[in-house]
Amino acid sequence: MKNTINVDTCRKCGACAEVCPSDIIVKYNGGHYFFPEELKCFCVSCGQCMAICPTNSIQVNDYKYGETILPLSSEIPDYKGFINLLKHRRSVRNFVEKTVPNEIIQQIIDSLAYMPYGFLPDAFEITVVNEKLILDKSLPLFSAFYEKMKKWMHHPFTRYMIKKSTHPAVFSTIKDHLLPLIEAKHYKISDGDDNILRKAPCLIIFHSGLEMPEHLEDCWIATTIASLTAVSLGLGTTIIGLVPPALNKSPELKQLFNIPEKNEVISALIVGYPKLNYRNSIARRKSNVSWISS
Repeated sequence: MKNTINVDTCRKCGACAEVCPSDIIVKYNGGHYFFPEELKCFCVSCGQCMAICPTNSIQVNDYKYGETILPLSSEIPDYKGFINLLKHRRSVRNFVEKTVPNEIIQQIIDSLAYMPYGFLPDAFEITVVNEKLILDKSLPLFSAFYEKMKKWMHHPFTRYMIKKSTHPAVFSTIKDHLLPLIEAKHYKISDGDDNILRKAPCLIIFHSGLEMPEHLEDCWIATTIASLTAVSLGLGTTIIGLVPPALNKSPELKQLFNIPEKNEVISALIVGYPKLNYRNSIARRKSNVSWISS
């Protein structure tokens, strides 16, 4: 770990030690702060100490002032502005036939540099499929997977194994939501219909190795931030829950999208330019909130 503090410029304010989540910055007799060698292994590379230092005196791993540690603007959106962004976010499933430039998708990816993470900043991977030809090629594979799921759910033994091996909420979703739609041929690819990827021009897939700590949480945080960033760029998105199960069970789909075999796909986001313009937002008030006080 390249954790150091420049004693010549350090003001001895102690802000770094106070903000460190791992408590690995210690004050010694002269009043200066330093990283004890035996504690450096507990650094989680959050960069908090560098971000708060008033004299840019700290070096943590490969972070650099002016490159990865950047000065903050004094302008931040107020509550009203932030809520307005949330109001404009809708699950968009109708897109114009227009390719999203790679540099616009890159802006979405760039926004994830500022997301909070659980333990490791690179606990998950991102695959961008911004090629309609490849997405169209995947549709029959997705459709075939869900036809198989229908057979599995109608077979007593495989249905029992699915129920036993999945979370109760997942099984309920399959039984009460997915299965009726599959039986209604909702996910059949015919006559130009596409109720899986919704004819979106771009798909962003979030995936990770099973051993990576807190990768589930990190993927969902990234998916949420990506969807909000897309709104600010004039794009529409929808989280597609149909994608991860099929990708995780289909070697053909994993190969098509170049997902490492050992990786688990957690979430997926379709992205494109909205075909329809909403006139209103939808407020779903939360009634199941409990306040606990003394």
